[in-house]
Amino acid sequence: MTTRDILSRRTLLALTAETEDYVSKDTDEHELIEQLKRDNGLEKVYRFDIGKNSDGYSDLITGVLEEADLAELCRQNLADYPDNHYRLLRRRLADLHGLDPEWFVLSAGLESMIDHISRVFLQNGDAFLIPVPNFSVFADFSIRVGGRPIYWPLEPEENFQWTAGTISTLKDLISVHNPKLLWLSNPVNPTGQSLSLKWVEGLTAACALQKTAVVVDEAYGEYTDTDREVVSASRLTRKYENLMVLRTFSKIHALPSLRVGYLMCADRDILKAASLYRPMFPFSWFSLFLAGIASIDEEHVQGARRKLLIRHERLYRQLETLKTFSYLPSQTNTLMLRNAYLNATELWQGLAQKGFLTANLNRVNGLKGQNFLRMTVCSEEENNLFIHGCRQIEQELMAS
Repeated sequence: MTTRDILSRRTLLALTAETEDYVSKDTDEHELIEQLKRDNGLEKVYRFDIGKNSDGYSDLITGVLEEADLAELCRQNLADYPDNHYRLLRRRLADLHGLDPEWFVLSAGLESMIDHISRVFLQNGDAFLIPVPNFSVFADFSIRVGGRPIYWPLEPEENFQWTAGTISTLKDLISVHNPKLLWLSNPVNPTGQSLSLKWVEGLTAACALQKTAVVVDEAYGEYTDTDREVVSASRLTRKYENLMVLRTFSKIHALPSLRVGYLMCADRDILKAASLYRPMFPFSWFSLFLAGIASIDEEHVQGARRKLLIRHERLYRQLETLKTFSYLPSQTNTLMLRNAYLNATELWQGLAQKGFLTANLNRVNGLKGQNFLRMTVCSEEENNLFIHGCRQIEQELMAS
């Protein structure tokens, strides 16, 4: 008998399942960057492969970190367990979304929450529905617990954009297959399309009739909020108890190291079940402290949205000057692009050799064979460098 013989069937299934994400835990990103520097004589490698706000975190946080008494505050809290009910942060988030503070469950990043939700709802053979392309972690975690995927591929000819016809088809699939879960991201990851709340509500209502739970991952949701209001499906949780809405501090707040994500839901049983799977203390005191500061700095979020609009306009104009590149417009700080003559791996390698890391989407379900990369919209200076790298690739193609 080997050690493998005593692993659970669920673990063996997870070990054999192939991830369809553009990132892998097996990849040492720091070693990859150092290797690119050594092999290509680069002084710096620019990270266009991650979706966080490249301008950094809130000025309020910067100010707090520079305070002389912060070290003493840290010393006072290091020896204690952090608050595992997150009272202050939940109250602030509840004010932001206009919900009851008891409707929130926090998790160590949204990946952890997606894992919790998969375990709460799915067992061997249970169907789950995912329109693709989408955030591939949904399927990864659902399959690990024995879930049976039902994929609905969006049309490449329509640039993978949702339409009223998409909503109608998904409603039919919900009725026919009666899935346990419907996974959505809004804005859609990775296409960057923002779905109307009317569409989200229509799907949620259809799922409620079938007793299907709905997850709306709004990791990039702050980019489609407005300065006047939070435009989130969280408002629908008052009406639909089968709805779970997720947000995070990793993206527009530029605090991925904190690993603070959260779920919003009105159903007490779902909240209790999601809490059941989380560790007793998933965050350090420091993570909760900084997330609380970030949650009150609305100017930082508003400024990030304004900067993105300006950078989008300029970046689109620059991309349109390139003869062999095409892109999909996005409502988030990431966008998809490809080259007419290079496959995704060739383009990824060409950009990496010039010092630009991107996300290769060619393994993502719904995008396989479409040769798209995903880039993050960074500062104007960094975007200019990226476009210059694309232009060099184009010149090399024309010369060959």
